Amino acid sequence: PIGSTIPELHVARDPFEYGRVFGADFVLETGFRGDDSKARLSVKLNDTRSGMYVGTKSFDVDYDPASMIARQESIAHELVSLTTPPFGLFHANRLKSLKAGKTQPQTAYEHLLLADAYYLDPSKATFDRALAANEKAIRLAPDYVIASAMLSILHIDGFLAGLDGLTADQSMLDDAYQIATETLRRFPDSADANLAVCIVQFA
Repeated sequence: PIGSTIPELHVARDPFEYGRVFGADFVLETGFRGDDSKARLSVKLNDTRSGMYVGTKSFDVDYDPASMIARQESIAHELVSLTTPPFGLFHANRLKSLKAGKTQPQTAYEHLLLADAYYLDPSKATFDRALAANEKAIRLAPDYVIASAMLSILHIDGFLAGLDGLTADQSMLDDAYQIATETLRRFPDSADANLAVCIVQFA
């Protein structure tokens, strides 16, 4: 077993830690649950460098031996979509160039990385850039659930922005609620959408 040859795996607690142990840029995390007739496979692609989820997918599988192999192949093909546009995974050097302003973002995931930069340097300017980048990510990939959930959370931060020296804006909380509930309506099985609604309800 790998755990017996790599001691660090005994103390790693999450996919990001496992990725760092192996020196991997991205780690695929899976969950499986079901009953006697069917099962659901949930998959998350994690970026070990940013600590963000790149994308998520869920697959329903029937226990039908005649179609099992074909379903396995279709799932494998769909998983490949997590590593291609509009998400567009890229080499670490491109990430450095992107954050340095030497390269313009081209994919939804790249725009979302720029939006996340607000939390590294909170200010009115970085907040406005984060909102613009997040909204561009959604325009590029309307079904990118994480982008919609993150936009809701950004609006919550806008409401609580007094902590960052910004002016609190009640409409930001209203916008956060509308975005979160609409995201949940479109993606009722998404953990990210459900989490966004829970956060906005507690804000």
